Formats: sequence, C-alpha cells, structure tokens
Amino acid sequence: MITIGTAGHIDHGKTALVKAITGIDTDSLKEERERGITIDIGFAHWENGVTFIDVPGHERFIRNMIAGVNTIDYALLVIAADDGIMPQTREHFNILKWLNIPAGLVVITKSDLADRDKISVLKNNILHLTAGSFLEGAPVFTVSVRNKDSLEPLKTHLLSLPDKRAARECPQSFRMFIDRVFVKPGYGTVVTGTAASGHLKTGDSLTVYPQAALCRVRGIQLRYADSDAAAAGDRAAINIAGMDKEIPERGSVLAAPDVFEASTAFYAHVRFGNPVRPYSAMRLLTGTAELFARLSPVKGLPWPEQEGYAIIRINLPMPLTAGDRFVLREKNATATVGGGVFACSIQTRLANITPDFLDRLAERRYNEIIRLLFSNSGFIDLPATGQITGINVKTLEEMITIETLRDERFRKIGGLIASQAFMNRIKKEITEKLRQFHDANPPQSGARIQDFMLKHFFYIEPRLFNCCT
Repeated sequence: MITIGTAGHIDHGKTALVKAITGIDTDSLKEERERGITIDIGFAHWENGVTFIDVPGHERFIRNMIAGVNTIDYALLVIAADDGIMPQTREHFNILKWLNIPAGLVVITKSDLADRDKISVLKNNILHLTAGSFLEGAPVFTVSVRNKDSLEPLKTHLLSLPDKRAARECPQSFRMFIDRVFVKPGYGTVVTGTAASGHLKTGDSLTVYPQAALCRVRGIQLRYADSDAAAAGDRAAINIAGMDKEIPERGSVLAAPDVFEASTAFYAHVRFGNPVRPYSAMRLLTGTAELFARLSPVKGLPWPEQEGYAIIRINLPMPLTAGDRFVLREKNATATVGGGVFACSIQTRLANITPDFLDRLAERRYNEIIRLLFSNSGFIDLPATGQITGINVKTLEEMITIETLRDERFRKIGGLIASQAFMNRIKKEITEKLRQFHDANPPQSGARIQDFMLKHFFYIEPRLFNCCT
C-alpha cells in the first residue's frame, strides 16, 4: 500500500489527472465544482492499494496542501505544458523538500496545448529545478487527459512503485494526524488520516490531542472495507467513542495513551531559505495541524541564520516527537520561509542535551540514542525516554535488553534500567567516600544519607543510589 500526493500550480490539471487515472473526482465540495478549483484535499483509492491525495494549487490554500502531502510516500509534481514552471510549482516543490518527502516523479500535463519544442524546453527547465533534490533523475512523464494512451506508461509506472509501509515501520506507538472529521448516523464520530506510526486495533483506547481527551476505537475501515486493525502507512477511517463534549478537528492527533508527551516547546533543527531573526513569530505546519510558533535560540548554540538548532514554542500542547517534519511560513501566511524536524521537548528529563544527541533524536537513530544514554549516565529512565521517542516502555525495554546491548548485564529498578557495570562502579565510589568520611570523622557512627548523597552523589538518580547503599 502506498500514498501518492499531488503538488503543483493552480489549474495545471492535478485533479483532472487523478480522475483520468482512477475514475474518481476528488473535488467533492459544492464550492469546488462551482468555482472549478480545488479548495481542500481530496482522496481517491486506486488499484494495488494505491491511494491518491489531491491538493489545492492556489496560494491561499497552502495550509491544505501541506496537510495533504505531509504523510505521503511519493510526490507527483504536476506541471502544465502550456504554462511551464510557475510560482506555486516552486513553492510546492520547496515544501516537499522541507518535509523530506522520500521519492516522486514529475508529470507534464496538457501536452496537447504545447508543441514539441516548448515541451523540450520545459523538460530542460525541470532538470534545473530538480537538480540536487529528491526528484533529481526522477521519471518525467508527458500526458494529456484527452489522450488515454498517453496515460498508460504513467499508470504502469505508478502500479510498479514499491510498497513503502516497511520503510514506515519503527518502534513508535500508534499516532495519526486527523485530516477529516464527520458524524455518521448510527456510528457517531469518524476521523480519517494516514497512520504515522505503530499499530491500532478495534477496542484500543486512544488520547486525542490537544484536547487530551480519552476515546475508544469502535471500528476501523481501510479503503472503505471494515478491518480489525490499522498500521503505519495505512489510510484509515476510525470510528471513535467516548468524546461526548468535544469533537476533534483537522490537525488533532490520535495517539496511544500514556506514551507521548504533549508539549508547547521543542528543540528542533531548522533550515531557512533566507536569514530569520531570533524570536520571530511564524505559522508552523506539521502533520495536518497549523500552529502559531515563536523561534528562539538554544542556550550555548549559535542562532541558525540558515541552518541549525532553535527552540520552537507553539500555542497548543501537541504530542510531537523525534523526527516529525514541519514547514514554517510567515505569520501573515504570505510566504514559506523554511522547515525542519523536531528533536524533543525542552522539558525532556535527560541530561547532556547536545547537538549530537539532538541529531540522533531528529533522525530517529534509536539504538544510538540508547547507547549514548548508557554512555553518558549509565542508566535509562524508561518513561522519560519513551516520551521523547514515542516508544512505549515495554518495547523500549525489549530494545535495550535484546537488540541494542546484548552483551550487557542489566538491573531494572522501578522505571529505570541500569547496567550492572554502572551499579558496581557507584557501589565502589560510595564505599570509598564512606571510608573517607569515617577517617575524617572517627567519633561519628555514620553519615546522614541525605546529606551524604547531596554532597557526593547529587548527579545520581535517588532510586539507584538507594539500591547501591
């Protein structure tokens, strides 16, 4: 199963192309049909598990465009032969790059409205546009929806694209940004979206953010058919129950309960097209959500004039986690200025927040993160690490004890896992400090444990200290 998202300038034939391929008109709104333009994202399920997400091309609907392409596997950049590369072609293309879309292709539409020379010049311009990007060397198809034969090579190629669900597999728990909400008579609230991670089954409990409301999964549909489960990469319709007072909206997030940390401030790696001043107010778009954000420097790190780490504060508590991509637009939403990737919340209860550690988080290099935590502190706080990585405690514990450090010996103390070598070293240090204390204070029978710990071992988690004494 794969999800393909369109991108490109208004009136370049994105919706007509999807209809010509699938037979489905994704412009479902009355206003869209009356005005002849796409306003909101539309969906079309095709053969072999392929789903299209069609997005609006007008600059006024960039928010909807980003909501549509944030979770796609492949981008389909559409350029009309008669118009060529236009402003929204470039902005959509830059957004795809900010979001780190992994792969895609280019389709030249309306080939019946341009001669061979004009199409040849356009192909050369496409090469310059895509040079050095994820679309460099990507296939370029020339089609006309009025000529069904011209569509056959494109359709054959699309059906041959490899399934990307395996690439989405990661140890993170279930999370899904909501892109549509409706109430179905006899069922109640139904939300749709593309699962970003994890697995879900009927009967599971979920938390809806930013409302922080609990709900229960009554039913799941995949491609209009009932299903018992959904997994990362699936386009799913989920019937939820238990939210009597609040109805989620586009941009809300369904997530496994008691795993993700909802926060309003994050460390993030940002890239700007042009220099941006510290403390700038912007619009941040991630998943299907649009948030107000303010960017500030990270203490001890230079302000990223073009690229680097910044602190991003948003207006709503959201369960954003390591590796989540975002786009930054000017506060008045007139231009896209950059993008980036989240690393972790600034409330993270972990020491040694360095650029190296943030890099590993942003790139979701989980095994390296675990090794670095053990190297830096000798133990891992399971709940805290689970919150910043989006991995539930049970799975995280399995990763530590089975996959990551197979030759190590561990000791589990409450929500902590410490290496036996670390515990032995602490016991040795405690013994040595006690010997020094008794040598300096022979009349005293012993040291007060709280004073002793605060003076010599303030850097050690109290639960570990108590197990070593």
